[in-house]
Amino acid sequence: MSFSKSALLIFGCILNSACVFLQPDAALDETLVESEPPPSVVVVIEPQAPIDLRQLESMPADASIVGSLQWISAYHEDTLPDIARQHGLGFDEMIQANPGVDPWLPGEGTRVLLPTRMILPSQREGLVLHVASRRLFHFDEQGVLQDTFAIGVGREGWATPTGQAKVRAKAKDPVWFVPASIRAEHAEAGDPLPRRVGPGPDNPLGGYAIALDMPGYLIHGTNKPYGVGMRVSHGCVRLYPEDIESLFPRVPVGAPVTILNEPISVAEVDGQLYLEAHPPFEGDQTWQGHWEEVQGRLLQDPRVASREIDWEKARAIIEAAMGIPLPISVNSLDVQAALEQVNVVRHTRPVPEELVDELPAEAPLLAEPQAAQ
Repeated sequence: MSFSKSALLIFGCILNSACVFLQPDAALDETLVESEPPPSVVVVIEPQAPIDLRQLESMPADASIVGSLQWISAYHEDTLPDIARQHGLGFDEMIQANPGVDPWLPGEGTRVLLPTRMILPSQREGLVLHVASRRLFHFDEQGVLQDTFAIGVGREGWATPTGQAKVRAKAKDPVWFVPASIRAEHAEAGDPLPRRVGPGPDNPLGGYAIALDMPGYLIHGTNKPYGVGMRVSHGCVRLYPEDIESLFPRVPVGAPVTILNEPISVAEVDGQLYLEAHPPFEGDQTWQGHWEEVQGRLLQDPRVASREIDWEKARAIIEAAMGIPLPISVNSLDVQAALEQVNVVRHTRPVPEELVDELPAEAPLLAEPQAAQ
């Protein structure tokens, strides 16, 4: 057999992934001899422990984005509110990041995105309440982020006001003196309220309250934690009970408070521009149907004006409003490719007992055949 024919035969074997090799013999005709396939080496990739934005490691004061996106697999009894609270997230954040996933019954094995990466606000002093993203950012005196918490904010007709404020007072086991306007609303709905609600499980302020010098507005806990991360209050800001308990002792009276409503944010990391968009509140004129205005506002940012931007990608991110930072520079990854690079992390709860027997002794996430050495 000629050299060229042998080469073609080898190439054909490779393309067809046949488990054969050529064994030339000067005394014999060239023959094909079958060989054993290489053993498969199982590569076990252990899911990482999830990051917790309530327990941040030290980070530079000039950081523009915090955290990382994460995937987990839902258990059959999970709901998105359950998963949200386990990871320091709010209800709306989870819904926006997981379009098409049933919030009350995601289903066994459903891949759930944890929106634990976010652009930091430009204002970095004391407490910054970002009502568009339903998050509280807590900065130290040097402007370094200490932690960030999901918050519930004012619903339509009772919007949380924006602007500058200070912490006026603090109270553990607060008494709620029910405003007349709220008593009138509840009375009209057939649910009369007393003038005063003392400490305990029926107090909607929860176990801690931080009063602002904006009359009538508080940052407090709640006896209805599933409302955290939503627009549900009469203007006050609600935190999960465990989060307000953590924050309360570390916020002094007199601390500055900034309340922002900025549904669109831009950040730069390693020369790459990222865009984060949240659904607007009613009345906002910076959304679907107003693209030219949105684009004009973005171009007022010198970081945007000086870069080549993939405007179709930017528009898609704004209209999807998933609430996560995604790249918009020309030649950057598209949304799907960016999400495919997100790490899979361990569930915060143990595997349910009924699933333990279904798992193999070693449960790899990825198995790849690898040639024997």
